[in-house]
Amino acid sequence: MRTAQAYVAGLVRVVTRLFGDDLRMLERFQHASRKAPPQVRDATVAWYDPESGLDLFPYASCGTAALEWGLTPEIVRDCVEGRTPTANGLYFRRQTSWLLPAGAEMVACGVYRVGDRYRVQLGHDWGFLGNFDSSATAQLVHHDARAKLRRAGLALTAQTATQLSRGKSCSSDLARHTAESGAVSTRRGVSVTCPLCRRRAKLEISN
Repeated sequence: MRTAQAYVAGLVRVVTRLFGDDLRMLERFQHASRKAPPQVRDATVAWYDPESGLDLFPYASCGTAALEWGLTPEIVRDCVEGRTPTANGLYFRRQTSWLLPAGAEMVACGVYRVGDRYRVQLGHDWGFLGNFDSSATAQLVHHDARAKLRRAGLALTAQTATQLSRGKSCSSDLARHTAESGAVSTRRGVSVTCPLCRRRAKLEISN
């Protein structure tokens, strides 16, 4: 198993070097070979284009980026912290705010034209999900991400309601949910505003 993983990692490094000057091709390769879903809220590392300064993809950590590109976390961390200029030819930087680039033009909900690319982003400064060749592809990615967020939000709301119905104090999950999703606990239930569609829902809590 480890031998197979090392072989695949080696192939990824070779592809990176071969197409190092063609970031468009590397983006397509990355979308096709991605090992993990994009980070919606907890991304702290960006793969970026050094010439334009534009974000190419978000990662939760140096380790996540390293896994995707067949590298070690130390190699990516050295690049992020400025000890080396690149990690196998790729540029990474520390980033926690994902503001839309200047000149971005909204063409659909969560989809923005940036030059000749289509950037998918869920919020004003969070939820960057990558750049795509067409608006149609970008809209499909955005729709899928919204659906996954809604399912996750409903699951967390149900868990919170169960905790409150059992007389437990507010947990860290409830505090986080309140801050991120606009949940307001009441004596009778939990009222939630979806941060994406702004619809409100209320779960009743039995005594």
